[in-house]
Amino acid sequence: MKARDLLGKATFFSEVLDGPDLDALALVAVRAEYDRGESLMREGEGGDSLLVMASGTVDVTVAGRSQTVATLGPGSVVGEMSLLTGAPRSASVVALMPVVAYRIGKEQLQ
Repeated sequence: MKARDLLGKATFFSEVLDGPDLDALALVAVRAEYDRGESLMREGEGGDSLLVMASGTVDVTVAGRSQTVATLGPGSVVGEMSLLTGAPRSASVVALMPVVAYRIGKEQLQ
C-alpha cells in the first residue's frame, strides 16, 4: 500500500488532515521494514517518530505485565505519544511477522 493511501485510512491522520496535508506528509514518510522478532521500539527509549503499519502484525508489551497489551496490524499507529509529548516510550513493540511501516518524525509532522 502506498504511503498516501495508508495515511488517508489511519484515523490518527485522516480526522485532522485534509488531502493536501496528507499528500505532503506522505512525501516525507520513510518506508521501514522489520523482520519477525525485530523490535520496532523499546519501552523507556526516547521517541522522536511514530510508525504507521502498512503490513504485518506486532505485539505491544509493557514491563511488569505478564500479557501482551495489544496486537496491532495494518493501519495502526504506534509511537505517537512519545512523539507528541517527548516522554520516553511507554511500551515495547515487536514484529510477530515481517512488517512494513512508514516512519514519520517530529520535523515531518510539524
